[in-house]
Amino acid sequence: MPQRPAEPPATFAEQHRHLADDVLIWAELQLRPLLRRRLDPEDLAQEVWGRALRAFPTFDPARGTFRQWLFGIAWHTLRRQLRDWHRRYRREDPTAAGWHLAAAATDGRTSVPTKVARSDRARQLLLALSDLAEDERQLVQFRGLEGLSHAEVARRLGLTEVNAESRWRRLRQRLADLLPE
Repeated sequence: MPQRPAEPPATFAEQHRHLADDVLIWAELQLRPLLRRRLDPEDLAQEVWGRALRAFPTFDPARGTFRQWLFGIAWHTLRRQLRDWHRRYRREDPTAAGWHLAAAATDGRTSVPTKVARSDRARQLLLALSDLAEDERQLVQFRGLEGLSHAEVARRLGLTEVNAESRWRRLRQRLADLLPE
């Protein structure tokens, strides 16, 4: 996992620079191959940042970290996009819906600039994550990306807190060994 500074950045632009790769990796993990035919992870990440920018004046550090707030927005954005997609296509003819999905999958106008902007480290991490077991990907998502506590991760994965912490430590070291500095 990328090293994080001790003090989180203060401005929205600094937060974006600090967390952009994490949001993109989170979106990649959420949108498995079947969903990617309908929703692009880069578009999802861009939508999350757009919503966060509009809501930034309401961010209250007394209620939690920026990371927690941002990933709350990310989850709501994903649910909204899935709900909107479902409403849009469930009433249409299945053949027509398939045609629209195929057209959307081949239209790279919005995703090409964001693909170019991806950092090499994020791409390398995504490759490493693709080889992980599902429970390890969830551990990266919950602890590494969303920043949940070991106790919350343990609850979500059905582990003890000590086990969640030791698995996270081992997995982090394994990923660090795979990724160049």
